[in-house]
Amino acid sequence: ISYHPPIFGGLKRLVRDDPMARSLLDLIRAGVHVYSPHTALDAVQGGVNDWLLEAMGPLASSQPLQPYQDDAQTGQGRRATLASPKPGLEAVWWMSPSSEKNLIESVAVCPGAGGSLLAELEGMDLVLTGELRHHDQLALSGRGTWVVMTGHTSTERGYLPRWINALQEALPSVHFEQASADQELLQWG
Repeated sequence: ISYHPPIFGGLKRLVRDDPMARSLLDLIRAGVHVYSPHTALDAVQGGVNDWLLEAMGPLASSQPLQPYQDDAQTGQGRRATLASPKPGLEAVWWMSPSSEKNLIESVAVCPGAGGSLLAELEGMDLVLTGELRHHDQLALSGRGTWVVMTGHTSTERGYLPRWINALQEALPSVHFEQASADQELLQWG
């Protein structure tokens, strides 16, 4: 089980001189199945988006930025209103808004690279994500939004122990172990 799928952008060929392809060929040869619930685990209630929001403290409300049609509480990203406003952050990669807004009341989160989901977002005091393109940062800041980026992995990896606990409870006869580095799948075999 890997949070990120080993094949993210597609492969044109499976050849042993490419490290990713070689790892996949080794997995296939060994009969190992790979399950990667990245997007589903982000979208589900109690998933990575909700975990990110826990850092903000108590919430007055929360809903997906892009809800799924069959379940309005499940979907990509989250927007939330804090139960009580908080002052802006002092230490992370951030871009302050062009306005002088000092209190944060509404937040939106998206783990990993949130650009496609967050770039056009309006009406939020703060956006928390792993990474955004520079122009997306400027656009949000120009609309009065604080932009906080903590690094792609930082917005995902910290959730894994919680997920492993849930898997362990669901499958008590299976042993789960968290990889110590994101690159371990490429080193398998």
